[in-house]
Amino acid sequence: SSFGAMEKFFLINVLLGLVNCLPNPPFDGARIFRSLLNIGDFTSGSSIALRTAQLSAVAIGLIGLVSGAPLLLIVGVFLFAAAMRESFLEMGRRAALGKTAEDGMTPKQHLQVFNHGTTIGAALPLAVKSFQIFFPVIYGDDILGVVDKDELIQYAAVEPQDAYIAEVMDRDFPSAKAETP
Repeated sequence: SSFGAMEKFFLINVLLGLVNCLPNPPFDGARIFRSLLNIGDFTSGSSIALRTAQLSAVAIGLIGLVSGAPLLLIVGVFLFAAAMRESFLEMGRRAALGKTAEDGMTPKQHLQVFNHGTTIGAALPLAVKSFQIFFPVIYGDDILGVVDKDELIQYAAVEPQDAYIAEVMDRDFPSAKAETP
């Protein structure tokens, strides 16, 4: 017997709902599973949920490999990558617990800054040698903006070297107080 359009629509929705219950990110099942495990202990509950997601992804990929269903193999790889990404984010969240913005800041004495009158030609060699990604542009003790290293390099490739750093600086940049969690 053949299914009618409504029966197919219903079946597809049921299957999508079941897939959404998988304990793998980005599905809702992963959030629910982690929440249930976290009722007792945040750290171990999240670790168990992420390991379960990784194992589930490997199982889906192996089923695809063994059964000759390349789509399932691709889905397994995607879900494993999503679980790994979530695992790295979780490690970052744990590492940041109890820390402040100051704990992640470069000490002032080691921070490379550019004075507002610095030219692109003068800034470029310093930026290229630095491990910093962003450089504050200052006037006295005031921060006027921030220069992104990659944007500075791109700008220097097509613009005159005697242009001022202010032409490439971003005046609207995020900031936080040192004591911000």
